[in-house]
Amino acid sequence: MALEGKKLRVLLLMGRHAPWDDTLAGIADYAAERTQWVMDVASPTPTIVKNTLLERKWDGLIGHMNSWETYRKVVGMGVPAVNTSGDLPIEKMPEMAHTATDNDGLGRVVARYFIDRGFRSFAFLGSENHHNSMQRERGFSAELARNGFECAVLRLAEPPEFGPLPLGAEDLEILEWMKALPRPTALLAYNDAFAFRAGQICLEGDLRVPEHIAIMGVHNDKLVCHLSRPALSSVECLGYREGWEAARLLAGLLEGTVAPGTTVQMPISRIVTRHSTDLLAIEDPALAKALRLISARAAEGIGVEEVALRAGMNRRSLERRFQAVLGRSPGAEIQRVRLERAKSLLVGGNASMGEIAERCGFCDARWMSVVFRKAEGCTPSDYRCRYGLRGK
Repeated sequence: MALEGKKLRVLLLMGRHAPWDDTLAGIADYAAERTQWVMDVASPTPTIVKNTLLERKWDGLIGHMNSWETYRKVVGMGVPAVNTSGDLPIEKMPEMAHTATDNDGLGRVVARYFIDRGFRSFAFLGSENHHNSMQRERGFSAELARNGFECAVLRLAEPPEFGPLPLGAEDLEILEWMKALPRPTALLAYNDAFAFRAGQICLEGDLRVPEHIAIMGVHNDKLVCHLSRPALSSVECLGYREGWEAARLLAGLLEGTVAPGTTVQMPISRIVTRHSTDLLAIEDPALAKALRLISARAAEGIGVEEVALRAGMNRRSLERRFQAVLGRSPGAEIQRVRLERAKSLLVGGNASMGEIAERCGFCDARWMSVVFRKAEGCTPSDYRCRYGLRGK
C-alpha cells in the first residue's frame, strides 16, 4: 500500500479511563513519528459499535475486542486492525494482529508472591465470561498446585458494579463464599474492579483486609487502588509498551510487513504492594519478626546474625525455622528482598545501576548484575528494557 503523503484515519476503539491511559500514551508516542496518522478515540460500547462505527471511513483500527459483536463489526469494516484485549480467545480472531498480556504467567507470579508471604489458603475471584480471567485463574491454580496447595474459585456471570450500592444477590454470594474461606486467605481477583468490590463487601460483612482476606487486583488503576479501604495491591501491566507495540503492529499491517494473526505477548511489569496484602501469614512469632526485619532492613545491609539476634534466637535455630516454613535460608530471603526492590526500581524509574545497587544493599552494580543473571537469566539493563513501564 502506497502510504507516503496520504492522511490515514486511525480509530482507537478503547475506553479513556485509567487502565487504558498508558496504552493510549504508548500509541500516541509511536504515532508522533507518523504525522500522516489522524486519530480519534471511541469507547467500545454496544451503542457506539452498533450505530456509529461505520459512519466514517477508517484506514486502520486499534481496539478492545470485548465482545463478539464488536469483533464481527470490525472485521466487517475490512481495514487493518489490532486487538488489545484478552476478553475473547485471540486464536479465534485470525483477521487481526494482537497484543496479549501473559495472563498465565501473571497468575503464577501472584501465586509465588503469596506463597513467599507464608499464606497457605488461596482463592480466585473471576469472571466466567472473560478468557483472560480464565487464563489468570489457570496460572494461579497451576502454580499453587505445583507447590502443594489448592485454590478456591468463584466465577461471576456479571462484572461487579461500582458505587454505594446495597449488597445484591451476587454480593451476598461473594460474602458467604469469602466467610467460608480459612483465615487468612490470599485472594487474587480478575482485575481491580473485582478486587475493589471484594474489599467493599468485606467492609460490609465484617471481614478484615488483609487479616482475614488479603486481596490482589490487576492493572494497578491508581485511582481505584487508592480509593480502596485499605489501599489495594495490584499487578502493574505494561500498558505503555502494549500501546507502542499495538501501534507498531498497525503500521506493519498498513505497510504489508506484518501478517494478520501476528501476536506480541506482553509480560507483566511488577506487583505493587499496598495495605490489602501487607501481611505475613506466619504463625511462628519469632519467624514473622525475622521476616519483618529482613523486609524493612535488607536494603540497609542487615545480615543473618543480626536478624537472629533481633528475633531472639540463635543462627542455627533461625536457619532451621526458615527451611521448615519457607524452604529457603534467611540469607536467601535477604537476597530475594534486595532483588525484588531492585526490580521495582528498575521498572519504575530511571535511576542508574550504581544508585540502585546502593539503595538495595548490594555492594556495587557489578555484584547486582551477578545476582540478576543468576536469578533472572539477564542483566539489570536487559530487565529494565524488557519490563520497564516505558520500555525501549
